[in-house]
Amino acid sequence: NVFFESVSKLIWKVNTFMKTLTINIKSLILMKTLTINIKSLILMKTLTININD
Repeated sequence: NVFFESVSKLIWKVNTFMKTLTINIKSLILMKTLTINIKSLILMKTLTININD
């Protein structure tokens, strides 16, 4: 019984850790996408300014 409890606790900890990891990876990807979008926006603005001049 004690063994089973410790195993289930361990599994729960691993699951929680995996979830946190997944969330972190997703937010990292989101940040990268955001950065890329912002960079392309800035590039577009620069291009537009150049064309207007």
